[in-house]
Amino acid sequence: MSQNKIEQILRDPFPASIYPQLSQLERNIAKMTVIDGMTAQEISDALGSPPNTVNTYLRLIYKALGVRRAKWPKLVFDRIRKDLGGE
Repeated sequence: MSQNKIEQILRDPFPASIYPQLSQLERNIAKMTVIDGMTAQEISDALGSPPNTVNTYLRLIYKALGVRRAKWPKLVFDRIRKDLGGE
């Protein structure tokens, strides 16, 4: 069960039910950054958007979540720990 839960979280680390302040596109960009490890340029290439647009989205996401880029993985790992019954 816990392995399945971790895999589910890694597939959708920023679900609308927990992060309603993010649009679907913002949640996808957040996942590409945190889970897939993609750079803004790689996300830009994947989405067909200019890099400046991706960087703007990233800044908006950081602001909406109240985090800095370095804290992104902590959000996901804290959620995994909480869902598995840890504090």
